[in-house]
Amino acid sequence: MNEESSVSEEVAKTAEEIVSSGERITERISKLLLDALQQAEEGVSTYASAVRSVLTGALRDIERSVPEDQESTLRQVHDGICDAGAKAASSLELTLEEAKARSAAFRENELTRMTENLGVLEEELVRTMTSFSKQSTSELSQQLKNLVEHTSRTGSSMRPSIEAALRAAKNHPRELLQETAEAGTALTKSFASTLLRKAADMLESAAEKTADKSE
Repeated sequence: MNEESSVSEEVAKTAEEIVSSGERITERISKLLLDALQQAEEGVSTYASAVRSVLTGALRDIERSVPEDQESTLRQVHDGICDAGAKAASSLELTLEEAKARSAAFRENELTRMTENLGVLEEELVRTMTSFSKQSTSELSQQLKNLVEHTSRTGSSMRPSIEAALRAAKNHPRELLQETAEAGTALTKSFASTLLRKAADMLESAAEKTADKSE
């Protein structure tokens, strides 16, 4: 098993454990996906493969659950996946804002690639869920198809964040974009750093909620 397969299986296993526990599924799935994106250090291009790993593990447990619980659990997983996509998009927007404030330059081809990947995030999610709907049991397959249909018709919760990030990229000062590979700052590394801060913020928020409940 190569390193990439090992990481994918680890993500799948963790997703399965999260769903099995039944605790804070949406929040923890989002955090798991953000961690996977951050560790890959390849921007949002790894979103689709990370989502496949998450769904692989999550659906293992969902298929074992009683039918009446499947829809609610699946929706929580879907919401976590969309939340991670929204946070990834807002991380890119924040990365660009901070770079502009510092007059830090990025390589133009990196920004182009990042925005192209970001622009198809919803499409990747729909394609991945459609693929899984063809492999699942009949009842779960229908629930996946319903989510796909809803997302295709109305858009996902991550769309506003994606659109905001794409506007930020479009309006980013051209003088802060460099053509040569040697020039500028690595956008993917800056983006990964921002993702790490987003994940840390989630942990802090979760800790505060836990503390509030215990008081």
